[in-house]
Amino acid sequence: MYLEEYDSLVTNQGPLGNWPAYNDDFTIESYIYFPYTINGFDFFSKDDFCHISMDEDDYGYVDFTVVVSTGIVGELKGFSFFTRDWNVTGGWHHIAVTFEASSKTIGFYLDGDLLPASSSLTTNVYTPTTTLRLERGSTYKPYVDELRVSKTIRHTTEFTPSTIPFSTDLDTSGLWHFEEVSGATQFSDSSGNSNTLVGSDGARIAVLTTHVVSINRPGNGTGSINFDSVATICSDTSTSCNRTLEEGITVTLSTEASVGSNFIGWSGEGCSGTPNCIVTMDSAKIVTANFSLTNSLTGDVDSSDELTLADAIVALQVVTAATADGQSLDKNATLIPSEPIGVVDAIYIMKTLAK
Repeated sequence: MYLEEYDSLVTNQGPLGNWPAYNDDFTIESYIYFPYTINGFDFFSKDDFCHISMDEDDYGYVDFTVVVSTGIVGELKGFSFFTRDWNVTGGWHHIAVTFEASSKTIGFYLDGDLLPASSSLTTNVYTPTTTLRLERGSTYKPYVDELRVSKTIRHTTEFTPSTIPFSTDLDTSGLWHFEEVSGATQFSDSSGNSNTLVGSDGARIAVLTTHVVSINRPGNGTGSINFDSVATICSDTSTSCNRTLEEGITVTLSTEASVGSNFIGWSGEGCSGTPNCIVTMDSAKIVTANFSLTNSLTGDVDSSDELTLADAIVALQVVTAATADGQSLDKNATLIPSEPIGVVDAIYIMKTLAK
């Protein structure tokens, strides 16, 4: 399926035809592209019907919140759903929300997998309105294609999402393919219910171009790798990680060594040493993050697992400022751990080698 996107705050004009009432079963499903990190936003909202919102926590996990009208003016009840998977961002994903009216049960499916509810929610802050809003956040905006609202429950068990566009039937209240030409500000409803959507702030259609950044982690040490200090791309147990990112964005890669490990430095795509690695996504990128186990051999500042003349030379170079970069050296091997290599370390190494 060819996935495009709309870029706008999109609303309906006039009452929505053949729309589910508060006591009807329904399904809302769509394809959404999540950028590499998400700033909280309401993807789908109609105050007297249903709200679907999304946000990302400090660890890169995505939280989905779904609340449904109870039929009491101003009251919505529902749940939040925690992905427990940091690899949601950076790609297209199918989401589906189902509601069984008789049992007041909400189901949330991500790529066909049923997510367990993590907490219950009640809100009493809205004023009834006939407006349907499909929004995007102010920054780190997602992309949407294919949206279908149905007056039936289309999924009761886990499933494999379709690879073809959604189709319409008698239970379809609204179906938007978002396949209008570039520059369009109106999006037609293919359900036959004439629920046209309008982009109020300059809708556009564009093909989303992406590239993959691959992170390799050789060596015997471990550590995590983060995007812009917000989203985790690699946990400390992964050996390599891939992430799909939007073309043209610039990301800052940072590291956090696990207990018992040191970050030795970057290589690839112009990155080196231990400072953060900055990558512009104008093509596919391959970056290597080197971690080693914490060294217990005093004086082995180059982490070679043995004390050699090379350690003495490195120590003397740092002490005499022959090299200003002592950041990648194993400070756990110095006489004063975590402190810069000094004269005492150089003397210790040379005395030990002379024995």
